Amino acid sequence: MRRVALLAAITLIVTACGSHVEAGPSASPSPSASPSPSASPSPTIRNVAFPDLPIIVGTNAGDLYFQLVNGQPAGRKVHACDGSIQDLVAYARQALFLCRSSGTLATLFLYDDDTAAVTAIAKTEIATYAFTGTGEAVYVTVGQSVPSAPIAMTRLVVQGLRTGTTTTVDERFGVALEVRLTGEGVMVWRPKNSVSFVRPDAEAGTWILRGTTLAKLSQYRLIDGGKGRDLLESEPVDPATGYSTSSSCCTYVVWKTTSEQRLTPSDVRNEKGLALLEDGRVVTWRPENGEYDGNVVIYNGTKIERIDRGRFSALRALRSGDWIVAQEAAPTPGLHAYRISDGAFATMPGNAFSALAFLGPKK
Repeated sequence: MRRVALLAAITLIVTACGSHVEAGPSASPSPSASPSPSASPSPTIRNVAFPDLPIIVGTNAGDLYFQLVNGQPAGRKVHACDGSIQDLVAYARQALFLCRSSGTLATLFLYDDDTAAVTAIAKTEIATYAFTGTGEAVYVTVGQSVPSAPIAMTRLVVQGLRTGTTTTVDERFGVALEVRLTGEGVMVWRPKNSVSFVRPDAEAGTWILRGTTLAKLSQYRLIDGGKGRDLLESEPVDPATGYSTSSSCCTYVVWKTTSEQRLTPSDVRNEKGLALLEDGRVVTWRPENGEYDGNVVIYNGTKIERIDRGRFSALRALRSGDWIVAQEAAPTPGLHAYRISDGAFATMPGNAFSALAFLGPKK
């Protein structure tokens, strides 16, 4: 029981005292100019059929499927493991996922759709991993125990998917709360606030993995971007506890090029980043009546181009071409899709699978 408690706590721990780290200055964002002219929300919600997207879903029975019909996994099936598939992360035609079985340590697996092969990568209870885009996986495992500390340290590991060679990039308490592949490279998010302690400002924020070195990008959490144009988000903090989580109110979005500028107007209580489009426009979500009812906002520069009222969320938001898909956890689990080009929404039940991602196009 003590080990389970410690491993659960590790996913929230954030501090810094390791090696292989390069830090750069991060300027405070300039105040947001009021978008002018202000756009009004679309008067009606346009609902359409849920799109046919390159979905890969996992189930609690350890199966992978590649279609959803009315929220139910369908079509081709691959039995991937004897346990529950959790936290799918995909890149090109491959996916990483945790397989959890009762009474055993979870295993991180790699699925390759070109060969249908499933390969065990590592034992870990920490659902924090990503592809590098260059044939490697980055993941977090439990590190060494420190007698004076209530929890173990954690390690950030890079593993070659063809060679199996592993390299420990960093080891510390709370090495990463989130890792994700972006246009800047693999981002490593280390928020300031945690259950156990507060991280110094100089050691908090988004870091980019370059080879086996971490370089500081910003004090803020990277949502999307690349090549020096980035959509960032302030650290979410649970008002009840003061701790940082991935879904707590309230955040604002920041646009970064050579400097950082807050996009969210000062009178907007909560805004979350969704995507940075190829033409430089920014897509965000402003929840209003709870987490799942509000407005999708599209910025063009500092001006609001369009506001579309609908049911959506920023929970596990994924983009596939013209569509952004997010999940709703309660009151009824479901998927919500938003079409960027015209502001249409689509919904589908989402309680028949345990994890979801998008595969890339076939070669």
